[in-house]
Amino acid sequence: MSKKRYANTAARRKTIAGVGAANERGRRTPIIPEITGDASTSLTITFDQSVILKGFPHVTDESTPSITVNGATQTAPNEVVLTFNAAPSAAIAWPFEDPSIRNNVGGYVQPGTYNFPE
Repeated sequence: MSKKRYANTAARRKTIAGVGAANERGRRTPIIPEITGDASTSLTITFDQSVILKGFPHVTDESTPSITVNGATQTAPNEVVLTFNAAPSAAIAWPFEDPSIRNNVGGYVQPGTYNFPE
């Protein structure tokens, strides 16, 4: 009768390493925006981390959804200036998983309503 040489101990269990571990994705960190500009047609938004801008965000005015973004310029690694077709009122609405602004691990801007500074 043969006995098992090793029990199923933690030292003998297979760890996740190798080819399969390389395919695991990092956790996506949400990007938190802060409006630092005034309520003119150009609005400066500062983020809590570096972002990558590709295209125009689908941001709209909270009270008038017809006010949309016409242009976007990245002025710093964590700062974007959005140009609207008219001056937004008091808050902007950021949609869910807008692909235009992402961080280096693929995180999106946190969706929601962001008020202008008082």
